[in-house]
Amino acid sequence: MDDHNTCFITVRCYAELNDYLPPDQRYKDFQLVFPTQPTLEQVLLTLGLNLNYVDLVIRNKTSITRLTLLANGDRISIYPTLESFDISSLEKLHPIPLRQPTYIADVHLGKLAKLLRLMGFDTLYFKSADYKYIIQCSLEEQRCILSKSDLYKSKPYVQRYFQITTQYPREQLREVFNRFDLWNCVHPFTRCLTCNTLLTKVEKHAVKQELIPQRVFSWCTEYQYCSNCVKYFWKGTHYERMINVVTHFLNTHLDGHL
Repeated sequence: MDDHNTCFITVRCYAELNDYLPPDQRYKDFQLVFPTQPTLEQVLLTLGLNLNYVDLVIRNKTSITRLTLLANGDRISIYPTLESFDISSLEKLHPIPLRQPTYIADVHLGKLAKLLRLMGFDTLYFKSADYKYIIQCSLEEQRCILSKSDLYKSKPYVQRYFQITTQYPREQLREVFNRFDLWNCVHPFTRCLTCNTLLTKVEKHAVKQELIPQRVFSWCTEYQYCSNCVKYFWKGTHYERMINVVTHFLNTHLDGHL
């Protein structure tokens, strides 16, 4: 190898992209060496990363495209289809993000689906859906499948899949948050826990009183409405219990990073 032309590239992969790397390259900086200047696409091919799994690459603080020619000493950060922050102003590998923070949970994860909705994440769940429907929905809507089964691993056409390993719903939620780095993009109480529809805020004067208990209407001035379930929600005792769930869950994460 001609040292004069040798190109050293420092690489860091994020989130689920680490699953495609050997253990000694995961979740840390590592170096790749090329005989000449490679394009970003050549680097991704060397790493075995499918372009469909990558949405953003930053070189020395600047976003680049797959045809960008890299130089000796460059540092690149490789991100999956992002869900944790806004990258709309950056140069992405795809014109439209491949995935938003959207999920579909299989029939054994109903409680996890509700917890994800509670935290504000778009999560489909059907009590009687079979795996074929779940895969179809995942492909059509670019949703990540959440399952306790390893069935989906054997399906080569499944693009987004994460296997849940724990039994308890709140620990399952922690698994999902850690895997997809969701800690900084929580928007609790924005979705209906029953049907996943985004809730809308409604002023008291616009509320249909026949749908609200009179004792509640007499004191409550803030409501949220689910257009699918045709129901109103307000900050009563049930809300207080849920806010405790959200606060405790997020605080335990913060405590572990102090």
